[in-house]
Amino acid sequence: MGANRSLMGRLGLHPLAGFGVFAVDLMLFGKETATAFTTWPISVAVAVVLAFGVRYIQRELYGDSPKAALGKAIVVGVLTAIPTAIPGLATATGGTLGAAYLLLGGARRKHPGEPALPEKETP
Repeated sequence: MGANRSLMGRLGLHPLAGFGVFAVDLMLFGKETATAFTTWPISVAVAVVLAFGVRYIQRELYGDSPKAALGKAIVVGVLTAIPTAIPGLATATGGTLGAAYLLLGGARRKHPGEPALPEKETP
């Protein structure tokens, strides 16, 4: 179980980030198909803003290291900028993994901005 929890922690997104980006990606895809992809530059700008938000959420709420949060933010930004609905499934999957990780006791913080609490010791 520990290996699965570790994998979920490394690959997962905070549910707020994962499902929020999924919803925005679906909205952007609908706009792009209706305008024959002429509004793609707007989608790229939205993806950049979302990447900053994901970095903050991953760092402060999920407990990722700065490098891990930045890496996940870049991946989410690139996937959001792709003008199809398929990349949204990756962020929804990441949000599901992150939710499972949080429910299983990962990312132990009291409040946003505080350092992570030490892991529980097993007897």
